[in-house]
Amino acid sequence: MDNIPINQDQLYQESNEKVKLFQLANATDNKSSILTNLSNPFNNSQNFNQQFQITEKFKECLIKSIALIGLPRVINSMMILKSNTPHPLRSPSTASPSHSRDFKLSYDQNTENGKKYWDTVYKGSLSSRISQQLESASRDLWGYTLTNTYGVLLSYSEILSPKETSLLILCCLIPQDVNPQLKGHLKGAVNNGCSREEIEQGRQLGILISQWCGVTWKDEVAKLRL
Repeated sequence: MDNIPINQDQLYQESNEKVKLFQLANATDNKSSILTNLSNPFNNSQNFNQQFQITEKFKECLIKSIALIGLPRVINSMMILKSNTPHPLRSPSTASPSHSRDFKLSYDQNTENGKKYWDTVYKGSLSSRISQQLESASRDLWGYTLTNTYGVLLSYSEILSPKETSLLILCCLIPQDVNPQLKGHLKGAVNNGCSREEIEQGRQLGILISQWCGVTWKDEVAKLRL
């Protein structure tokens, strides 16, 4: 799914126009029809398609975060997202078809997809070193990580690109105070196409939101070091 550029000037202009429409509605006899139009954000296909894509991205962020923050929290968050999503955006549309994983893929295919994505995040000797560490701790840990976490969840790129997925992973790891994993994914974000500036901006945003939620850290949150 293509990235959606956000035009702040356009959003500001649209907000002002809605305020003017609301004021006009209260000052005229045509109040009912104006308010009906004002409350409908999907009065053209472009608006609907953009908002549908944004909704899909929100949902995909939650799905991919299952491996990072846990299934119960994702279930609760998805229910909250659903309850606050306008009904037209909850289901697929012929104009904006919904994307979803193919859960009928074989174990071998998911493992292959996972290995490809793993090798884009961890380059060269680092890839084999980390995989050997995981496997030496538990063969089940490595097998599940490769096939299910990297294969089924993270490698899927129809909605979030590998670059967007890397930024999501960073933001999920930051509040958990897990610097060993964060360090690896900071470099992985570079491998997936993120600039140093994008990574640092994502890191700072993750730290700020964590602080708002009362998160503290034992040590400084890891930074990108190349």
